[in-house]
Amino acid sequence: MKLKLKIAAAALLLTAAFGTARAEEPAAPCKADIEKFCKDVKPGQGAIKDCLKAHAAELSAECKARGEEAKTKRKEVQEACKGDLEKFCKETKGAKGGKLLCLKEHEKELSEGCKTKLDAEKQEFLKKHPCAAETEKFCGAVKPGEGRIIDCLKEHEKDFSETCKADFAKRKEEMLKKNPCLADLEKFCKDVKPGEGRKIACLKQHEAEVSEACKARQAERKENRGERGGKGKRGPRGAGKAGGGDMPEPPAQPQGK
Repeated sequence: MKLKLKIAAAALLLTAAFGTARAEEPAAPCKADIEKFCKDVKPGQGAIKDCLKAHAAELSAECKARGEEAKTKRKEVQEACKGDLEKFCKETKGAKGGKLLCLKEHEKELSEGCKTKLDAEKQEFLKKHPCAAETEKFCGAVKPGEGRIIDCLKEHEKDFSETCKADFAKRKEEMLKKNPCLADLEKFCKDVKPGEGRKIACLKQHEAEVSEACKARQAERKENRGERGGKGKRGPRGAGKAGGGDMPEPPAQPQGK
């Protein structure tokens, strides 16, 4: 049972690390919608999910169906753990996984029905996230934000299972395709501490050396910010920032701990 809830907590960490709106990553059905409506929204703390909700009437049928599926799953968990939530987590806020963390604190006291449902959710999650166990083991105590979880995972990559290594490599490759500046950050700013614009400042210091793809992405972002500024509107919250804190943000994927 301890592992079941640890895996659930790892879902929150992976969400923060890779910028997904839900732990089970609604990327495929909602990918086009996210690119269309939430491209410049900074992932984390439910921002992508909030953006999709704001455009609920305009979403594709496939994305709407995934949203309904997610609601059904949440209701099933809430129903299976209703007594436990009422008994142990009545005063706990639901934001940022608060209810889940509350259940984790009371894992030894949970009802069999709640344990069974959480186990089923764990098995489904593991199929989609082979690194869940490693994330909890090596980075469970790391505070999400400013690229800390990604840095932690990179530091322990050599200790991953072969399945996890393959999945992590795939995710990194996808991120590099969506944000060509990540390779330059790794090359020139690897030892720069994330946060307070330090990564961005580092890239500017190496402006003449960064890849042409990164230069093009930076120019595109400047142009987009200029267009928004010319209209007298602020961009979406987090626009121009990265999921890792201050790195150039890859196009958002659907959320955190």
